Amino acid sequence: KDVRLKSKHFAMFLIDDAVEHIGEFIPKDVLSVFLDILASHGLDSSLELRQAAVFGIGITALALGEAFKPRLNQTIQMLWQAIEMKKSADDFPKFFLTVRDNAVASLGKLLQAFGGSMTPEDLSQGLRYWLKQLPILHDHKEATQQHQFLLSLVTSEPPVLPLSDPEVLKKAIEVFSQIHQRKKLCKEEMNN
Repeated sequence: KDVRLKSKHFAMFLIDDAVEHIGEFIPKDVLSVFLDILASHGLDSSLELRQAAVFGIGITALALGEAFKPRLNQTIQMLWQAIEMKKSADDFPKFFLTVRDNAVASLGKLLQAFGGSMTPEDLSQGLRYWLKQLPILHDHKEATQQHQFLLSLVTSEPPVLPLSDPEVLKKAIEVFSQIHQRKKLCKEEMNN
């Protein structure tokens, strides 16, 4: 069993690395198969498999582009479920939180890339849910990208996130106060 788990884990990281580095050159039908494999492990009880899956889902969706749109809603629902999964007694706390951060980041990537094809209500609901999950504290690469996305949402004219809503404004301020001056969590221009 342990050997099979390690083989699956290794295979999913090969998929993730291939998509991340040469995704634009991989045929769409192959990317679609990769997405099927990753999605089948997005809710896996194994943190190792779930981490590789939820990270890979975001980058594979981006590589698929327009071809991903028919799968957008089901993938968002699966990521929400992954985010909501409870820590088991055997999970290492920091690794569990990193896996959760990867699911939140993939959700953010989907909302950023494909939000324009969602209904305004679904996009608003997705963004509000995503905002509630921030800040990302354990995956530093994903943290800077997702926090930059948040900044773009609140500084756009008009703001995409309704800052007139006290709940949204409070959460946005909370996130920015937690990441301010933390180099691993936000870029220098964000601090400014």
